[in-house]
Amino acid sequence: MLHKDEMIDAFRRTVQRRAELPPQTAMLIGEAEAISYETLQDQLGRPIHGETEWTTLSVPEPAAKLGAAIEEKLEPLVPDALDQGEKPFIRPFMVEMADDHYALDTSRARELLGWAPKLRLAQVLPALVASLKKDPATWYERHGIAAPAWVQTAAAGTAQIDAIRTRHEAEFRNAHRQHLWAHFFNVFLGIWLIASPPILGLESSLLAWSDTIAGIALVVFAALSLSWRLAWARWVCAAIGARLMSAQRCS
Repeated sequence: MLHKDEMIDAFRRTVQRRAELPPQTAMLIGEAEAISYETLQDQLGRPIHGETEWTTLSVPEPAAKLGAAIEEKLEPLVPDALDQGEKPFIRPFMVEMADDHYALDTSRARELLGWAPKLRLAQVLPALVASLKKDPATWYERHGIAAPAWVQTAAAGTAQIDAIRTRHEAEFRNAHRQHLWAHFFNVFLGIWLIASPPILGLESSLLAWSDTIAGIALVVFAALSLSWRLAWARWVCAAIGARLMSAQRCS
């Protein structure tokens, strides 16, 4: 992590001391001890959602990569009314990097430039969250991020913005809870797809493998859909269902 002002300061010091520096040299700049993604998620999720306990759900790496790849491929088919035309941020290659640990040795920048980071992300997170919660609509617009539907329906800068977010989230959770049966049904359907090739005696190995893979994917994403935080997985289940219907029609 590196604040833009401190990056510019490092560049300025490099230009000012260019005559003293070796012809070729490499330096690392940034926070020497980076915050893990899990810690970052906790320190953002708890104050934003007002929860003292913020559970992080672990997803197996193959399932996460598959989900990210499917989400990326399906984006052109998703109506803009649902995703506002915004492409998924997570890419499959990012999944492999999620467990990497970044520890920078900034000693050369300190010795050659007299540079050391003064700002720490952990120190400014409360101010960032406060800015977001004070005026979400302006915050999303300023950072070029598509705002959630509940933000678009709220007036910018109103004192009731937290209440609007809380009410929207409660309604979403309640609706999700009422339709959990559909996700359990999809899990059982996926199990049936996995077991069906030997039961039905399918002669085509390609069709058998296709049903098995679709069944495994359906079980995984239907199980993920049981969490309201991973409700996007239900669209993957819908895509699997559409694929099965088209395959049945083609056969």
